[in-house]
Amino acid sequence: MCARHALQGSTHFLKGQCVKWYTDNKRVATILKSGSNKVHLHKVAMEMFSLSKEHDIEIDMEWIPRSDNEVADYLSKIVDFDDRGVKDS
Repeated sequence: MCARHALQGSTHFLKGQCVKWYTDNKRVATILKSGSNKVHLHKVAMEMFSLSKEHDIEIDMEWIPRSDNEVADYLSKIVDFDDRGVKDS
């Protein structure tokens, strides 16, 4: 879902481009390259495929093991205790 949202929010910047997309989630890379037997995951992959075709974006997805990406892995685990939000209610 994160990859889909990132693509949706960036289509105007990426139109007509080839994007090298790195992920430390092996399943995300596999699903986006080949699809999935799980319907909800395959649907997300197809939505991304359609978005990329519609905006002429070529995505080259590559998996990077977390051990080869320690700085990004560390930064992704930092909790921002000062983060604020608004409840729906």
